[in-house]
Amino acid sequence: MMRRLRRCAAGVLAGAFNLLLFGSVLGDEPAKLPDAPTLADFLRVAELRSPGLESMRREWLAETGRTDHAGSFPDPQVSFAWYVQEVETRVGPQTHRASLRQRLPWFGKLGFRREAAAAGADAAAARYRDRRFALRADVTRAWYDLYWLGQAIDRTRENLELLSNLERVVRAKYRIGAAEHADLIRLQVELGVVEDRLRSLEDRVRPTEARLNALLHRPLAEPLAQPRNLPEQRTAPERDAVVEELREGAPRLGIRDHAIVQAEAKDRLARRSRWPDWSVGVDWIRTGEALNPELVDSGKDAVIVSISTELPLFRGKYEGPIREAEESLAATLESRDAEEDELIARADAILYEWRDADRRSDLYENALLPKAVQSLEATTTAYRNGKGGFLDMIDAQRILLEFELELARAWADRGRSAATLESVTGTEWGKEVSR
Repeated sequence: MMRRLRRCAAGVLAGAFNLLLFGSVLGDEPAKLPDAPTLADFLRVAELRSPGLESMRREWLAETGRTDHAGSFPDPQVSFAWYVQEVETRVGPQTHRASLRQRLPWFGKLGFRREAAAAGADAAAARYRDRRFALRADVTRAWYDLYWLGQAIDRTRENLELLSNLERVVRAKYRIGAAEHADLIRLQVELGVVEDRLRSLEDRVRPTEARLNALLHRPLAEPLAQPRNLPEQRTAPERDAVVEELREGAPRLGIRDHAIVQAEAKDRLARRSRWPDWSVGVDWIRTGEALNPELVDSGKDAVIVSISTELPLFRGKYEGPIREAEESLAATLESRDAEEDELIARADAILYEWRDADRRSDLYENALLPKAVQSLEATTTAYRNGKGGFLDMIDAQRILLEFELELARAWADRGRSAATLESVTGTEWGKEVSR
């Protein structure tokens, strides 16, 4: 567990350092995207501008502040008393008194309180780290959605332009009787289908940009540059490596681990509460001159040192807090195991999606798409030479478009899977390169 806690702390400190670094560079100027932003720019701006992430950071700082005083001694008590009627003693009348009291918790209590508070601060830091990874995953998924929409719109526009040119050619041939009316109608129907698809894709851009702007804490209607350079991730990692990284560095497991440390400290504190606290005190009593000034010790002030403790006679009242601490610790341990099982199952699902995206990417890029290009070229040549059917050429054009869109979707799905797995395991699984 200590290795996991150290790794979690290192990740939190790295994220905090990045925020401090960018904040010191930008000052009060809000973070802005460059003219041609990459995915890394989107992630940087999101981390600097996110109110949700800033809220988690503030909570972390608040918990850290609580740690500073959790193990402190109680403040001493000072009191003053004036005798309404002076008390006559052999050495003189007593007129007033000053007292100082300090409570001393039983050995170990302060340390356990400090340990519990520190674990609470560490848990808040782990929650900040978990929120940071979740934000990065949300931004990455939205960015890939926008990327895929851009690719789909570009491909559909190209296809629409080709079909429009072809429609003009077929219409001209139809006028001179060199083309069938059925061919022209079929082509016009195909044009209508592609135009409708293009409008649908274009309508999806605005809500996708709004979602990404919301994550960047920008005005929702503010335009965004179309993503062009695709951050290409490696193929899906092995399951054993993912499970190992998850168990060592998953942010949500880090939260549970720190909660366990906190529950253990509270359990020890509850058991130690059966031992009473102590108090030490000093009293100073002002004494005036005796009636006989020649008396030895006449007017000598009295100083009293005292020590006191509680008598824990009613032991039953301590059993409730102890049982509560024991059950809380057991519940925390069980929830940690349940969390790990849930995360491993989720990682398996993400790995399936990633491997499926790898398979589709390889299938379309290296097998189906080259064949679709060859098929379109062959059917187009055959149609122009009068040896092929018009419907064959239209089908080949449609299949090529579908394959191009599926390839872009596979690339986007792979990037989304990598980002989601990163948020689950707390480990970066890819690197950005221009494609």
